[in-house]
Amino acid sequence: MPARTVPGMPRLRTARLLALAATTLTVCTAAGGTAVPRTPWLAYGRTPDAQNASPTPFSTAAAKALRAVWETDVGNLITAQPLYAPNVRVGKATRQLLVVASDDNAISALDLGTGRIVWRRSLGPTQPQVCGGQGGIESTPVIDAAAHRIFVIGGDGRLVALDLGTGRFVPGWKVPIITRTNVEVVWGALRIAAGSIYVPVASWCDTQAPDGAWDGRLVRIGEKTHQIEQTFDVVPGPKNGGGIWGPGGVSIDPIDGSVWTATANSVVPKDGGTDERAPLRERVVHLTPDLRVLASVPQLDTNPTALGDQGFGSTPVLFKPIGCPAMLAVNSKDSYTYVWRRAAITSAPVLRMKLGESGRANTFYAEPTWVPATRTLVVDGVVIPGRSGANGAIGLRLRTNCTFRLAWSASIGGGTQPQPLAVGRVALVTSKKTAKVYAIDSQSGRILRTLKTGSPTYAAPMIAGSFLVLATADGKVLAFGG
Repeated sequence: MPARTVPGMPRLRTARLLALAATTLTVCTAAGGTAVPRTPWLAYGRTPDAQNASPTPFSTAAAKALRAVWETDVGNLITAQPLYAPNVRVGKATRQLLVVASDDNAISALDLGTGRIVWRRSLGPTQPQVCGGQGGIESTPVIDAAAHRIFVIGGDGRLVALDLGTGRFVPGWKVPIITRTNVEVVWGALRIAAGSIYVPVASWCDTQAPDGAWDGRLVRIGEKTHQIEQTFDVVPGPKNGGGIWGPGGVSIDPIDGSVWTATANSVVPKDGGTDERAPLRERVVHLTPDLRVLASVPQLDTNPTALGDQGFGSTPVLFKPIGCPAMLAVNSKDSYTYVWRRAAITSAPVLRMKLGESGRANTFYAEPTWVPATRTLVVDGVVIPGRSGANGAIGLRLRTNCTFRLAWSASIGGGTQPQPLAVGRVALVTSKKTAKVYAIDSQSGRILRTLKTGSPTYAAPMIAGSFLVLATADGKVLAFGG
């Protein structure tokens, strides 16, 4: 298929349609002909509680039938989860669009059925940062389908809006969030709730700039006012470090609309070093929608070999099991997975289990995933308990007394893993070590299907229509179907 040249952009290779070349979807169907709703995926994790679960009907048989449909190269490393907007007006046609942000500071909209690039928009040059390398789009954008807009933060640290159908900039939307782009960055996803856009700010690494440390915070922007309305400063005062690194950014509680997030290390001077736990560092934090602190809880353990880089690198995932209290699950760089009751965040956790690697190279960052169909919490990137040298994913089964037990483990390799995806009873888990995605039966832990991605996957997998979609470290967007 001929290459596509986008004016003003590098020459790009479009979708290589594989053996199962797909046409634009007008009706999505699952195995057996069951109609699949075109469920939008407009923000990280699909729902405001960051569960990363799809309502698409999906059986273990369908998981076994997964195979590659198309592949598109969008140009560079992808750390942001792709988003899906069905029924988008593009010119005179209605399209099903995948929206993909990449590290070369560009957003691409792809036709879901074919993988062809519909439009591509650069947000300008990348910004050099203190750790070396380029700085482009690192966080997952958010779509306001009613307003026909995509909100995104690029390398220049400004919140901008793009038209969903054309990629053109929306006038009046260039809100400066970060000015010191060499030291600060938005890793966490953007989130829209009740007319507000939440933007988490962290640092490129723990290296300070010549003019001081970063200033980690959570910013609330009014969608109507186009202005910053509130800021939660993790460590009060300028250039004291702190920040929000979790890929999900914040979670919005469906019970009361409150905001949950998790933080990591400060750089407040203390006794010739730094006080890593100053104010609300290394904590799960519960906030009102206007960012007043309701409660917080610190990580309970310490990773002694990673001192100076403690705290949470994941976002609290909110879930409410039938017959049990509302809960949250979060991984910490102290190598533990924690589950707390949301109404009792300062009490003892429901679960406190060491699952991650010890040491400064600890990569226990991403979020766990709750699978309602089997009442299982799936955690990846773990050192499998009781199996020396084995890394992979585990399933923690919720008992009738609302506590957890280890139900299964799958040795699929370790490394920095994105949040798993729940589809029915199936968990889709990627492995950095093997550059593959595994479809796992979350009831038994049995691996149903293994698919090659060709490159590690740092962005969480998602579902668009009837496709499983992944984005890779070498800039590929992959669609699998059955």
